Amino acid sequence: ENYEKCLDEKGLCDGLSVVSEACEIIKNNDVLSDCEIFFDRYDSFSRDEFRLIEAMLCKCDNMAVAITLSNENNSKSSLSPFATTLKTCADLERIARSVGVEIKREKSAQYYYNKPALTHVNTNIFCLENHPAQNHDGVRVAVVQDMYDEVEYVCARIKRLVRENHLKYSD
Repeated sequence: ENYEKCLDEKGLCDGLSVVSEACEIIKNNDVLSDCEIFFDRYDSFSRDEFRLIEAMLCKCDNMAVAITLSNENNSKSSLSPFATTLKTCADLERIARSVGVEIKREKSAQYYYNKPALTHVNTNIFCLENHPAQNHDGVRVAVVQDMYDEVEYVCARIKRLVRENHLKYSD
């Protein structure tokens, strides 16, 4: 009670209160009728955001959620960078089923790099099985501890190329 009074005195409100209020407004009104809702590039939602999404899903005409997932090969590992996104996708589908909304999955066009070796790395990184590349085409995969090690590695590699191959830093 003191918390809410303090917020009121300062003209503030609790984020959870705002989400709860929004859910109630959506449930008790037709504010989202004839609306299509789009979420783009989220990898996760909080519990409160899921509650809000559920309320919106019950009232809007259509909802599209664009999330980044990888192919089947590298999404099975618990180390996959897509593990959070896969869980979010499963949670969204569970919510949609619980409110009787049809789920349509659409895959966007595959992104291919101008070098087949980069496409191979993107497709097979974090795979549980080893899929050797046909050729490496100048692509090198290096294991580093953190982003600082990565920067040091790249800088050292550039310096070596400039020194040994007589390249310019601008190359």
